[in-house]
Amino acid sequence: MGGVGKKFRSARKRKLEEAAQHEECRDIIAAKKSYQKAIHITPKIAHELIMKEKNVRYVVAPYEADAQITFLAISGQVEAVIADGGDFIPFGCPRMLLEMCILRGCDYLPAVGGIRIPKAKELITEFKSYDKVIQHLREESFSLPNSYEESFKKAKLTFQHQPVYDPRIEDIVHLSPILDKLGLGFVDFDFLGSYP
Repeated sequence: MGGVGKKFRSARKRKLEEAAQHEECRDIIAAKKSYQKAIHITPKIAHELIMKEKNVRYVVAPYEADAQITFLAISGQVEAVIADGGDFIPFGCPRMLLEMCILRGCDYLPAVGGIRIPKAKELITEFKSYDKVIQHLREESFSLPNSYEESFKKAKLTFQHQPVYDPRIEDIVHLSPILDKLGLGFVDFDFLGSYP
């Protein structure tokens, strides 16, 4: 845990420095974004802000709120989900839809130029898997970084396995279990999100 805390403090310091630089350049929008990325809401802070005396049950997501919402829904711990966006949908969706969402661009991987939902659906339907789609895009002269396939795989694993809090056991678990770490081809799984 010490390494995780040290990484976070270092990232927070960089974001605060970035924000100060943006302020000096009078770029208020960029400064605000950097300040927002430097904020870390701990479970203690969340607890103090939530009205515990009103007997409101709550969960503080250890990483992404969208993954936490999905986990609570698919594990039957909530009866309904109300949200103002659909970012949580890819966390619990079937493989084909997930690959389509990543291909058109997501929080973990930028969109490939010109690929939107209809085209992503067409490609995944035709080629059946993201690795074949990527091979096709390279053959069609799409400009993809050399690391695109690895980044795609990491994005997919992040949607499937990032850390969430399970109130039943009062511990952090993966959104869905990682059954075969060796078969995934990664030694370091920090990209999934760090445990606080």
